[in-house]
Amino acid sequence: MLWPRGRRLETSGKSLGSGAVRKMRGARTCRNQPSMEHANLLYLKTAIRKAAMIIGREKRRFAISSVSTVCASTNAFAEWDCSSVMVIEAVKSRFFSTSHVAALPLIKSVKRNGKAREAVSVFKNELKGLGLEEAAFHTVPRQDPVFGEMDGHFLFEERMSDFFSDPEKIRQAREAVRELLKELFGEDRKPSPYYALLHADGDNMGKVIDALKEPDQHRKFSRTLSEFASKVKGIVNAEYEGSLIYSGGDDVLALLPLHTVLHCAKELSDEFKSTLKGFKAEEGVAPTLSIGIAVVHHLEPLQDALELARRAEREAKSVGGKDAMAIIVDRRSGASRMIADKTAAVYERLLELVAFDEGGEISSQTAYALRELALQLETVRERGAWQEMKRAEARRILKRKLSEVGQKDFDEERYKKLLEIVERENGIKQLADELVIAKIFGDAKRQSEGRL
Repeated sequence: MLWPRGRRLETSGKSLGSGAVRKMRGARTCRNQPSMEHANLLYLKTAIRKAAMIIGREKRRFAISSVSTVCASTNAFAEWDCSSVMVIEAVKSRFFSTSHVAALPLIKSVKRNGKAREAVSVFKNELKGLGLEEAAFHTVPRQDPVFGEMDGHFLFEERMSDFFSDPEKIRQAREAVRELLKELFGEDRKPSPYYALLHADGDNMGKVIDALKEPDQHRKFSRTLSEFASKVKGIVNAEYEGSLIYSGGDDVLALLPLHTVLHCAKELSDEFKSTLKGFKAEEGVAPTLSIGIAVVHHLEPLQDALELARRAEREAKSVGGKDAMAIIVDRRSGASRMIADKTAAVYERLLELVAFDEGGEISSQTAYALRELALQLETVRERGAWQEMKRAEARRILKRKLSEVGQKDFDEERYKKLLEIVERENGIKQLADELVIAKIFGDAKRQSEGRL
């Protein structure tokens, strides 16, 4: 990750420029804020910590002032004391809560009509009748036609204990959530509890900078990186309904819903390569982007989610030649799943597997049957016949599962694509993991379209 001299840190609020630098005048902390709002402060701290590290490299010293986030229950400001560390001024910023991002596929499926808006209004009044203040419904920085500025965490029954301590009020609030979902969808539907945290970082940047011999070349490179960073917010927030945490130089951190994260990652990768295509290292290597995506439960500690996203980004960096994407799914039940490969390959394969899932061409049990096969034989180290036996059994499972769903027109080409994965080393386990990951993204897609 690089930070060109003179570059501004782009956050979800304003740019953080050196012209706005002041001394910090003491730190205040906000108490009694709802736990989901800690997301805003943690992410802002992360951005400022990143800025401090970057500025340290540039041997520049700044002061922090007004490092703040809005607390939904008090509208107070929380400031972070970085003592003698000097960083750029941060402005008042808000990000989506993790629960809101997880709920976005369901929110997108809501019909934009008067009946839906009336149901949300009734819900708000019921919670205000239990003692919740109006300010609690105005915490999302982007207006929704039905929900307004109401956070998606109100669509999760389990979040009601964040607002009420009295057991009876918690019970009534949860009943209000169930009634709201029933009014909006006419059936028993709930938001997915999972969201994505994306962390991206440039590849080959040091080599490219070493190839720049003239000051004008360095300035041009800096301006080009700034150009990419300035585009990121529009891609993440406007095009793919996410919430940008920070974008600086070749470094990106963002929250994204599961139905858009794959497309967002692919566009970020393409935009980065396109914007910096005029720069190459002496051996001809061009800048590319490594992307790590962590899929985590909305109630998991944010620090754990951030570490998982960083781990995924490191896995992407380990792919030969980079220009890669790694996805790690950490579900509360079951083993973690991972896929790591070239960005284009991950994107195309997962979309293909999502299509398989939607078309009913692969039953939901296929991945678990393949995973069980891989686990049963993972201690076998012999090559040759043993490996061929494993692949033959995998082929048999795929054939059987395909026939179970009653396909009239067997697609031989699609089947061959699945077998290509099986034929690789550790391919059986890889295909099992990719099928599970694709199912998660496919479910989110269907939910966003009102089909789940």
